Amino acid sequence: MKRKSFLLLIIIFSILIINLSKYAEGYYLIPLNFETDKTTYYNDESINITLKYDMMYDTQDETSYIQIWIESSNDTRLWTSSQYSELGVIEKNWIIRIQDLNLSYENFSNYLYIRIYHYNYHDLNGLQFAGVVREKQIETIKRNVSCELIDFDNHIKYGENLHFGARFYNTSIGSNSYLINQSTLLKIISNDIILYSNNFTTNSSGIINIFISSNNLTLGLNYVIFIIEDNPLFNDSNFKYELFVESSIIQETDSKEKVKKTNESFQIKIMSLISIIGVSLLIVFLIYFNNIKRTKQQKLADLTFRF
Repeated sequence: MKRKSFLLLIIIFSILIINLSKYAEGYYLIPLNFETDKTTYYNDESINITLKYDMMYDTQDETSYIQIWIESSNDTRLWTSSQYSELGVIEKNWIIRIQDLNLSYENFSNYLYIRIYHYNYHDLNGLQFAGVVREKQIETIKRNVSCELIDFDNHIKYGENLHFGARFYNTSIGSNSYLINQSTLLKIISNDIILYSNNFTTNSSGIINIFISSNNLTLGLNYVIFIIEDNPLFNDSNFKYELFVESSIIQETDSKEKVKKTNESFQIKIMSLISIIGVSLLIVFLIYFNNIKRTKQQKLADLTFRF
């Protein structure tokens, strides 16, 4: 127990020494609370920063102030707050839209640093940079989007029309909503050639309705591609589907060939039947003729014998 009390006295004494040294310098800044509401944000959200600090300086011949900076991972300044020089215990709060920051959306995520800068101005020494008092790292990420095809047939005949729907969802964590009034580019490509291109806008259910004549397509394999336009906040914004167009001429030819083969088969069967009937009749005739011939020969023999 005595040992714990002794350690407590040492801690209190150390704090007093630090505070006295700060008073001796004429100014000090003690951050009491420095927080952000989250550490990971989607790019369409806002950063909520809370700061509580205690600041003191000699107002007769010096001035101190703090300023909040938001900087990128390469130390590029993206946002700065006003300068605050109030004395005593102060609480501040800032809400910054991430879309207002000059961020690059090429990558899936960006790392940002929120820093408290402390400056002191003395009449004799001028402006002095006291240092970065505290900093926090946060991450901004793109949202995820999914695409659902409605009544899409990926195998059609040339001459048929392609009529289907596509629904787009925001599938990020904590959200499962439709993309409303979102501009979407539809391309159909075959052999690296763009056969069809048109812009659509999603309705209140996140759906676009598509009607395309197969005259805009080519025989064989086609690719249907959706691209989310004018919105860098989303990740994986390209969706690609296969569409195979079959020639109707080939099918008609195949059908004619089948009919032709059926007719030929039927004709062969008729000819075979006729041949069988003919051979049968011939056999019957020969048997009948042979019987008649025998009868006549027998009568002739009887007649000769009598005479």
